[in-house]
Amino acid sequence: MSRILDVMANRGGAVEHVVSFYRDHACIVDQVTAFVREGLVEGDQVIAVATRAHWESVAARLEQTGVDHARATASGELIVADAEEILDKITVDGDVSVDRFRETLAPLLTPGRTARIYGELVSVLAQRGELEAAMALEAVGHELTEALGVRILCGYQVQPSLTPLVVRRIEVLHDRSIFEPAGKRPARLVQRL
Repeated sequence: MSRILDVMANRGGAVEHVVSFYRDHACIVDQVTAFVREGLVEGDQVIAVATRAHWESVAARLEQTGVDHARATASGELIVADAEEILDKITVDGDVSVDRFRETLAPLLTPGRTARIYGELVSVLAQRGELEAAMALEAVGHELTEALGVRILCGYQVQPSLTPLVVRRIEVLHDRSIFEPAGKRPARLVQRL
């Protein structure tokens, strides 16, 4: 059993691993803001592994909606990590290490506390053309939801590397998919499915 499973075994909470495919920066910012805000209101520990640009927008939006993200961060209710820095930390000899990913996540999770995680590592990897590494991290996310009851929202920016086959592979590792805008698959994905 991995360190994450050892630390978090027998936790309750809603189990959901959601993937959001988006084109527009504002769409994912809205989704992440709602996800973080809902988690903080419900008393969940919230972990956001986001790009700097997205987090800055989410933080501004949280402030606009009356959420004191600085206080939540100071108290440990909210942990924010830069996606690029985490990728650097979990990359060994040019390859993403799933074991290092688990080792990096384990100390962030508080034993006995319901948690939710927003993750953008997979989108960064997909943008780099490292789809197999993204799939490996998605499998860890699936493990967290299945075994530990962690709610996870993954964000993927729609781009040429996300072919219909890749989208389906990603969807299989999630409980639910969201397609921006208005819940519809981008036209280029519909045509090839």
